[in-house]
Order: sequence, then C-alpha cells, then structure tokens
Amino acid sequence: MNNLSIGKRLALAFGLVLLLTAMITLLGLWRLQGTSQATAEMMAEPLTKERLIGDWYRNIQTGVRRTTAIVKSNDPALATFFADEAKASSKASGEYQKSIEALLRTDEELALFKSISAHRKVYLSSRDEISKFKKDGDVAQATKVFDEVFTPASNAFIADVQKLLDRQRESIDASAARIHATNASSRNLILALGLLAVVVGGVFAVVITRGVTGPIAAAVNAAQRVAAGDLGQTIDSTARDETGVLLRALKDMQARLQTVLRDVRDNAEGVATASAEIASGNNDLSARTEQQAS
Repeated sequence: MNNLSIGKRLALAFGLVLLLTAMITLLGLWRLQGTSQATAEMMAEPLTKERLIGDWYRNIQTGVRRTTAIVKSNDPALATFFADEAKASSKASGEYQKSIEALLRTDEELALFKSISAHRKVYLSSRDEISKFKKDGDVAQATKVFDEVFTPASNAFIADVQKLLDRQRESIDASAARIHATNASSRNLILALGLLAVVVGGVFAVVITRGVTGPIAAAVNAAQRVAAGDLGQTIDSTARDETGVLLRALKDMQARLQTVLRDVRDNAEGVATASAEIASGNNDLSARTEQQAS
C-alpha cells in the first residue's frame, strides 16, 4: 500500500466504496423489479381467478337457497316469482364459467373444472324440473327431485367450486410467501453489502490515515531535530508515496548539512592552523631581531 501514492490510495478506497454502493443500488432495483413482477403475475391470474370463483360460489349458494325456498314453500306461485331471478343467475354463472375456464392452466384445475361442469348440468336440470313441478302443483315430485337429485348435485357442485377456490387461494398464498422471502433475502443482502461498505470504508480510512500521518509525524520530528542541530539521527524510508519522498528529501538535506558542517569545520581548523603558524613565525622574527640588536 505504501508503494501507491496518497492520491491513488484515496481513489482506490473511494472507488471500492462507490462500487459497493452501486452494487447495493443495482441489487435493490433488481429485487424491486422482481417483486413488482411477481406481484403483477399474482394480480394477473391467481387473484383474478380467486375473485371470479368467489363471486361464482356466492351466486351458486344463492341459487341453492332460492330453489330450497321454492321447494319448502307452500306457495306454488313462488317458482314463477323467482323465474326471472333464476334465469339471470344462470346467465351470470355461465359468464363466470367462461371467464374462469379461460384462466385455468394446470391439469388439476382443468380436471376439477370438468367435474364442476358435469355437476352444474345436473344442478340446472334438476332445478328447472323442481320449478316446473311446483308450478304444476306437484309438490311430491318436486320434493323427490330435490332430495334425490338436486341436493346431491348442488352439494357436489358447491364442493368442487370450493376446491377450485381453495387452489387459487393456495396459489396466492404461495406467491405471497415467495414475495415475502424475496423481500427478506433482499433486505438481508442489502444490509450485508451496506455493512461491508462501512467496514471497507473504515479499514481504508484507518490504513490511509496511518499511512499518511505516521510518516508525516516522522518527517516533522526529523525536521525539528535538524533545526535543533541534531544531524546524527537516522532518516530512512522505503515508501514510494509522497511521504516517502519527503523523508528521503529530509535525509538528503541532512547529508548535505553534514557535508557543509564538515567543510566549515575543516576550513575553521585550517584557518586556526594558519593563524598559529603566522603567530609562531612572528615570534621567531622578533627574537632574531632582538639578538641582532644586542
């Protein structure tokens, strides 16, 4: 790491943090798109089928109760009274049946729907027979058809529709569970990447800070000692970054100052020696002059 410049180290650290941030953003968008698509798919068919089948189920139950009321009533005019309502109910059921059949996909759904259609035919024919017998005043025959044909057919009809409704609700629950699992895994993964980004950023912050402040502190200490006249300290650095360049520059300055100081000392010693020799020569000359005068 010390072989990289401070600028490159900072660029590497910020680059990794930005890369992790971009990954978190892209992951969030990707998972959000997946959740949105799964929700749209759930709304497109399973939920639509569930609503249609639920409405059909309620319509069938209303029809069963209406036919039961006709059979149990002593008023023969009740069948005529409910005739238009029964006709509208049959029309609505037929529309529900067509809409639901177009949305069925699995073999299980198709087989169940086939059974429903068979029960519905018996249900409709027995219902119409009951209404006819009641209009004609044949209560005994109407009751017989109700007990022996209509009731078993309507129970089987409603039971199969309920099964089909349950299948759709199971499908919706499964889709909701998958969406929930996707959301949970997305949340955990984003949290993990976010934590990783924090850890990476923190590690690089500590490493870069130590890599910069340590050598700078050493350089400041070396400069202060040089300023105080201490040229004997050891200054060394193998780092190739700016702090290493600074320490090596201080080392070169220290070596040059040592050279200058050595030259100054040598020159001072030479001057002192020359002065001593001159003084000694002057003394000898004075002594000879005095001897000649004597």
